[in-house]
Amino acid sequence: FEFEREAVNESSIFNYGFIISITYDSVTYDQDIKPIIKRHCIFCHNGLVPARSNLGQYKVAKQLGEVMLAYMEGNGPVVMPPSGRLSDDKVDLVRQWVESG
Repeated sequence: FEFEREAVNESSIFNYGFIISITYDSVTYDQDIKPIIKRHCIFCHNGLVPARSNLGQYKVAKQLGEVMLAYMEGNGPVVMPPSGRLSDDKVDLVRQWVESG
């Protein structure tokens, strides 16, 4: 069978009356978030400067996820990264990751 599916998050109804549940890969730190941090944040947030947390560590990034997101969205005292706001797609990935707990 060949099925066409709609882009949804949890499940989709396919042609021919079959209902098939689809679980899409969730946003993960290693696959989705760490590459964003490595490219845009780790130069400053690498743990070498005591006042700056090492976002390259999962535990630290998870603890600071909401704060990190606020800065990326421009809701902090400054916008991060300082080179300019990230693309909406990247901010959305971080938001999904933070909201997933």
